[in-house]
Amino acid sequence: ANLVPVVLELGGKDPMVVLDDADLGRAVEGAVWGAYLNAGQICSGVERIYVQQPLYDEFTDALVRRTRELRLGEDVGPLISEERRARVAELVDDAVGGGAHALAGGRAPERQGWFYEPTVLSDVARGARVEREEVFGPVVTIAGVESDAAAIRAANDGPFGLSASVWTRDDDRARRIAERLEVGSVWHNDVAYSYGAAQASWGGRKQSGFGRTHSKHGLYELSAIKLVDRDAGKV
Repeated sequence: ANLVPVVLELGGKDPMVVLDDADLGRAVEGAVWGAYLNAGQICSGVERIYVQQPLYDEFTDALVRRTRELRLGEDVGPLISEERRARVAELVDDAVGGGAHALAGGRAPERQGWFYEPTVLSDVARGARVEREEVFGPVVTIAGVESDAAAIRAANDGPFGLSASVWTRDDDRARRIAERLEVGSVWHNDVAYSYGAAQASWGGRKQSGFGRTHSKHGLYELSAIKLVDRDAGKV
């Protein structure tokens, strides 16, 4: 009603694009860190992974193995509330009920605290809630893609657009893909590290919000821009 300007950062559903020439070990560790940091309770956490087919099986096996190695209470903490854990379980159960497979995790353990097992889901139906809604928990989906173009389509297929990561040894290839991703930030061979850098802009597109914090663009959001000019009589 008062036309107060706002900047909104509204969460994400971040995709991780793993190309066929990626460093497998680095990509797997990046996925584990990006998906399970703070039990997945970060807006720029990895929630969807798209791996090109030549690397898909090997990547998936390694990710599942590393996920199963994580220790609850040591490597992965509890969720913030009982309601949050119930929400995570609801999305996972909905996906499994629709034909998805829990390659790791997929349940709340019987122990004190609002823990949920780190979870990897495959064969998730297109349009499943876990693919469209922000989980904000230790759950990641994984799917194979055939080409760079297919990876871009999959990454952009969703209502959110906060950030994304591209994993490849080819700098030019990473840049070409980054330019086509409909997000506010893209990282090459890493995840979410720029949020702590004051000079790096932060914010999203689509349902991830609008406007920017950090960087000169964040300062512009807090400014009222005014043009003052003098006509010298020559126009």
